[in-house]
Amino acid sequence: YSCQYAEIDGTITSKSFTLNVNVDCMWSAWSACSATCSVGTHSRTRSRLKQHNGMDCVGVTDEDCDSSQPPCKPSTGQSSQVSVDETSKQELTCSASQFTGLSGDITFGWYRGADGSETAITMNAPQVTNSTQSDGMGKFTGKLTFTSVVRGDAGSIKCRAFNVNGASQLSAATSLNVKYAPESVAIAGAATQVGVKGGAISLTCSAVGNPSPTFEWRRLGLVITTGATLQLTALSFADGGMYTCVASNTIEAGARSGQATVEIRIEGPPQKCNVLSANSYDASEVNIEVNCPEDGNSSITDYRIEYRIAGVTKWKSTDFSASIPQPFVVGGFAPFTAYNLRATAANKYGYESGDVAFSAVVTVTTAQGFPGPPSPASTSVSSSHWVVVSWSPPSQPNGKLRYYLVYYQRVGLRQARDDSVTRPVNVTGTSANVTMLCPFSKYSVEVAAVNIRSHDGKVMEGQKSNASVVMTTEYIPTTQPRALTFTARPPSGVDVSWSEPETPNGIVRYYIVGYMLEDASGNTTFMQVTGLSTAIDGLMPFRQYNVTVQAFTIGAGPAGSLSVVTDAITPSSPQHITVSNLTSNSLTVRWMPSINPNGNVKFYKVYHGISISTPIESLEIKDSLSYHLTGLAPYTNYSIYVTVTNNANVRPRSQPSDVVIIRTLTSPPRTPATPSLVAGEEPTMTTAVFVPPTVDDSNGPIRYVDIIVHRAALGVSSPLPSAVPSNVAPYMEGTVWYVAARYSYTQYEAAVAGSQFTIGNGSVVSSECVVYTNPPLQPGHSFSVYVRAVGVDDNGEEVSSTGEPLKIVTPEQTSAATGHSESVGVIIGPVIASVICLLTIIAHI
Repeated sequence: YSCQYAEIDGTITSKSFTLNVNVDCMWSAWSACSATCSVGTHSRTRSRLKQHNGMDCVGVTDEDCDSSQPPCKPSTGQSSQVSVDETSKQELTCSASQFTGLSGDITFGWYRGADGSETAITMNAPQVTNSTQSDGMGKFTGKLTFTSVVRGDAGSIKCRAFNVNGASQLSAATSLNVKYAPESVAIAGAATQVGVKGGAISLTCSAVGNPSPTFEWRRLGLVITTGATLQLTALSFADGGMYTCVASNTIEAGARSGQATVEIRIEGPPQKCNVLSANSYDASEVNIEVNCPEDGNSSITDYRIEYRIAGVTKWKSTDFSASIPQPFVVGGFAPFTAYNLRATAANKYGYESGDVAFSAVVTVTTAQGFPGPPSPASTSVSSSHWVVVSWSPPSQPNGKLRYYLVYYQRVGLRQARDDSVTRPVNVTGTSANVTMLCPFSKYSVEVAAVNIRSHDGKVMEGQKSNASVVMTTEYIPTTQPRALTFTARPPSGVDVSWSEPETPNGIVRYYIVGYMLEDASGNTTFMQVTGLSTAIDGLMPFRQYNVTVQAFTIGAGPAGSLSVVTDAITPSSPQHITVSNLTSNSLTVRWMPSINPNGNVKFYKVYHGISISTPIESLEIKDSLSYHLTGLAPYTNYSIYVTVTNNANVRPRSQPSDVVIIRTLTSPPRTPATPSLVAGEEPTMTTAVFVPPTVDDSNGPIRYVDIIVHRAALGVSSPLPSAVPSNVAPYMEGTVWYVAARYSYTQYEAAVAGSQFTIGNGSVVSSECVVYTNPPLQPGHSFSVYVRAVGVDDNGEEVSSTGEPLKIVTPEQTSAATGHSESVGVIIGPVIASVICLLTIIAHI
């Protein structure tokens, strides 16, 4: 070692010295065992010697190999690479020897993968199995069996041998190569691939296989190239078609291949078109139908039609969309002319250039067209019904003229209707007689030439010539005056008006008006009228007349007729009023019609009343000559008359008919009211005081009025009887029903009605020699008192009405003495009444 230091004076001084360090001895590693599968030796050396006071190396330099080493390194029974076809059976073997001095079996494990990253192969019987065999001399063989090899079995495979002590050795690797035929052969892209005419297309083929496949391309069974890619350039339509890619390799079982097919479609502009038909159905048009079988493998979008007049070099064209239905109609042609036509087509690639894509030229003559106008027609008048017309042919016939049409129409101020008529005239002539014209009329005359189209016979009528005007002479009217109307004028006239005839055929000088009764009961009267109306007077009211009117030019024309009716006036009264079906409250009125209705009868009315000055008016009676009156009062005199109303505008109602007076029949008397007790007068044991009601005789005469008594049993408060018997008699001892009193209607109303009447006072009343006793009432009984009115109907039969009863209850008896005196009164009364009746009869005698 050395160091430097500085003296005080700054001088640098260097000084060296020696340091001794102890170093130990060091052994090297043992060498490999001299024997791999038996007892051997291995050695070591001193890699560093001892220095100074270091430690010495202790031990020997040579010794036997350790008996605990693994078995001999295994070796596989095949080369480093084994090839096998997929799905074939394959066995791999591995051998190893036990280390000398050790006993026990050696076992084997199988692994796959690169060095240092091996993984155990899973045994999966029967697909993958592992077995071990021994030769009995310390050598063992392991076997790995693949029943059906799959692609996943390929790779680096090793075996490891294990002894009983767990020590192991790993063999060298064997590569398992699994071969299989080409598969998944595919051509990139669609099954049909499109190339454009004049362009290029490239196809690539791929496949999976071991060994890697080789490729070749075939068309129509012939190999056209090899390699995975097919390249076609300068494409033409001939390059289109089916192409096949074949992928091939060789496996243990021999050569194998697979294939894929693609279609190449070459597209471009359409190449050739054909004109299927070309016809002219119209003078200015040609109908053309085209197809293009060589459409360039793309839908046709448009067609082009070229045309020219035959012999002219320059073409014109018209394009049509393919969406338009064929045939196409090409217009703008001249009539009856020869044209050349040809066609081509376009798709999404457009039209092909040059003439090569056009169809063959076809020639079509256009159809006959409408002729031009003839020269203006000239006319001459011959009579009132026909004229002569002449003309010159048109300068542009546009076809073969067949004939002419002459048009004539009435015009001017006197035109009443459209009289257009057409007449075909033979083509060889240029004049015609136009007949059946209207007299005294102005006509416009025109002439048109006519061609006939050959393909369908269509008449091609040309433009008319300029019009010529002609006037026919006068004639008698051929139609009657129009719009005949009338207005009735009261009381016996009519005003008639009309319009000029539709065809007067001249100037109307005057009108002849005639009239007569429509039933032809008189002569016809005529008058001349210069205007369009006239008044006719002195006619009969509401009568029908026939009126005729004729126009006169150079003679009288046909007559127009009109049925007129004069105005209605007030009708006469209905006749022969009668009455039938008479009852107490209704009757039927009948009558006969008016002798002079003087119009249309609209309705009748019936009037009735007790007083003729204030009658009741019925509803309108139509379509009948009778009327049933109801709701009348019985036993009442009614005045009845009838009127009739017609359609007259002034005073349409007639005077009343003769008045009929009729009395309605009787009916049962009105029901009397219920009698009432006198206020403050309570019934005694034998009497009761009440007020009889008045009786109404408005339903007919009343003959008499009865006061009837009904006696109930002693001490019994019985209910009222349901009805009063019709045959109640005067009082007899012990009777329950009896008539206590009977009065004539006059007597009853004068002396009894509204006065106090005592029932049971013993009074006696005689009526028509019948004695009616009013006996005393009996104590402790219930009594019902009725008032009955009795009348006589129109047949002499009695009819009656009975009112509701008055109920009386007498007190109980308190003394027996009073009964004797009352009995005497009851006996004496009838005797006296009988004497009086007898005296009355004698007096009448």
